[in-house]
Amino acid sequence: MGRTAGTRLIIAMLVLSSFAIPVLADDDAGTGGDAGDSMNSATPLAATNATFDGNLSSSDTEDWYSIALPNGTALSASLSFAASNDFDLYLYDSTGYTLDYSWYANPEEVTSNGSSIGGTTAYINVEAYSGAGQYALQIWVFSENLSGPSQNDAGIGADAGDSPSTATYLNSTNQSFTGWISDSSDSEDWYNITVPANHGIYASMSFPNGTSSNTQLSLIESTATYYISYDSTYPYEVSSNGTTVSGQSVFIRVITNTDEGFYNLSISLFSTAGQPGSIQDDAGSGTDAGDSLGTALNISITGNVTTISGWVDETWDETDYYSVDVPMNWTTWASLSWANASADLDIYLYSSSGSILDSGTSISGNPEEASGNASSVSGTTVYYRVEGYSGVSVDYNLTIGLTNLSDTPAYNQNDANSGGDAGNDFATPVNLSGNDTYYGWISDSQ
Repeated sequence: MGRTAGTRLIIAMLVLSSFAIPVLADDDAGTGGDAGDSMNSATPLAATNATFDGNLSSSDTEDWYSIALPNGTALSASLSFAASNDFDLYLYDSTGYTLDYSWYANPEEVTSNGSSIGGTTAYINVEAYSGAGQYALQIWVFSENLSGPSQNDAGIGADAGDSPSTATYLNSTNQSFTGWISDSSDSEDWYNITVPANHGIYASMSFPNGTSSNTQLSLIESTATYYISYDSTYPYEVSSNGTTVSGQSVFIRVITNTDEGFYNLSISLFSTAGQPGSIQDDAGSGTDAGDSLGTALNISITGNVTTISGWVDETWDETDYYSVDVPMNWTTWASLSWANASADLDIYLYSSSGSILDSGTSISGNPEEASGNASSVSGTTVYYRVEGYSGVSVDYNLTIGLTNLSDTPAYNQNDANSGGDAGNDFATPVNLSGNDTYYGWISDSQ
């Protein structure tokens, strides 16, 4: 999770000497072992003010902790570590939504701020961006500060939800209402609305007391993972435009970092019939390819190479997602081309977990290309995203290929006479007799 770093190592020969490097035993938070490496395996901590020691290493880059908070309480945390290391700190609510994070400080600090998390379980992730060693994690549990006027967001007689899982549901109608936010005690309001079939959605927001800074209105798809549209300048306006949200639920979020006050929010549902892109046939599907990983259109590869056609528009349908099932011991590549010389299209390749593996985003590139050569995509589902960075009503061709890696050097290695590839995360054991020389093979692409 978090930031990613790329490294390239070129090794021709490794000379091993018979000495050992000491490794610190884990005793994270006094448990006598390693803290959990994911949210599901997080190590529970008591909901009390305390400082816990932990350790991260090259083979243990994440420590997760969970805290069951009593009703009416909030949480802050601080992470300290050696100056030679770069550790990060994340705070999540019970659904996995990121409440706060800190990357570039020492100590790193996070807080639940105005998010109401009392009575739920919060999660803290300590992650090593670079380096290894010990850290000190300090926890504060305190009473929620939900000061401000009695709230009546969207006429519900209370505060709107502070996360996707607690979003306030709205009727599927055109409507206008008021709400209240505060950077110190209620920084987010979330709303959930279902868009009727063959319709899109538009929303606008204003502040009666004038414009504001560091405030944002955003339209987010149903999994609360991707923005459909967002606006951080007054007047605040977001729209699905040509994004396919027909018959789906979407989130509207109001968030601020520095402001406090009442806002007016207006929502309009509009017919998409007759609009650009309302009738599409991406990849011969008779419809628009999905606008997110979760709604990606699956492509069955005919032979080893398949070419499909599609349509994007910088305003009405900016993104098309396609999924491809990659067989074991195979990889995939794609080439994106278009005839409109004034347009600029980009291509992205995502892993099954949604991380970017490769991209083609050149300003003048046509075709743009992406490949899974350097990544472990064998036996997984990957996703290609075509983005209309600029251009109106652009038809494109997307060629997707599969390549068998079984006969390549990467799949026929004999590192240190082991009969295979030396470990990528854990060392391959070898028997030493004095100073021995071993040969191996490594590549930046496989």
